[in-house]
Amino acid sequence: LVQKQLQRAIHGEKIWSRLSTSESIEVLKRDLAIFGFFIALGRSAKSFLAANGFDKINERIDSFIRFLIGGCVLYYPQLSSVNSYELYVEVVCEVLDWLPFYPGYSNNSGRSSHGHKSKSEFPPNTEALAQALDVCSRWITIFIEHSKWVDSSSNVKAARFLLKGHDKLQDCKQELGLLKDGFVGSQTDKHVMSTEADFGVWGGEDPDSFDRALESVEDTLLRLEKLLLDMHVSSIGSGKEHLRGACSDLEKIRKLKKEAEFLEVSFRAKAASFQETDKSAGS
Repeated sequence: LVQKQLQRAIHGEKIWSRLSTSESIEVLKRDLAIFGFFIALGRSAKSFLAANGFDKINERIDSFIRFLIGGCVLYYPQLSSVNSYELYVEVVCEVLDWLPFYPGYSNNSGRSSHGHKSKSEFPPNTEALAQALDVCSRWITIFIEHSKWVDSSSNVKAARFLLKGHDKLQDCKQELGLLKDGFVGSQTDKHVMSTEADFGVWGGEDPDSFDRALESVEDTLLRLEKLLLDMHVSSIGSGKEHLRGACSDLEKIRKLKKEAEFLEVSFRAKAASFQETDKSAGS
């Protein structure tokens, strides 16, 4: 419901019209709604930590929060324009500022409802760090596992954003000692790899082989694109029909590439999410 409200607001301000990209308007609006939700989450986390005495926070955590707030520009560079980004954030705040990401804390008041001290009057509350990361973790997991928008090959940019955010979050947890067993060589890693191998995704090999396979597919598709284009352009008697044929073939290839890229991101995101769920259940 919240995503749809934000999507309608983004449509009303026509923020998508500021982006030059191959994505359709519907895909742009969905992507911007997802990015917008995490802008609100990141701003809320930053404000929550400040209200708990953190004038400065751990560099890795600060990087993670900045990624939530500004990561959209990595996938849609046109949003890096000050006017475009300010309008986008204004729309996001108008729609989502009321969301209670942290119980007992208001984004508008900038302080906890349980007290009236400013952040300078008390030392940093270290438990707030764990709480902030836990809230972010739950929302990222919810989107990865349950959002129908993210589960579509059209929204591969949003899926990549969530996967990168999840990786940054895990780094933060590990640095703070919130991951008891770590990741390398854990039983959970083996369990996840074993489960995916059963479904024939990894074929019993390590995940790096999956990367190499996708890189090989992409290289092949790029060569095929060039070959098709050269063939159609140099064809005897070529004209509009041949060019239309070339465009159609190239579009199909690009669609296949996007679907392969999405499968990679979706697989990695959900594997990482299940891994975290298993760790929580075992702790």
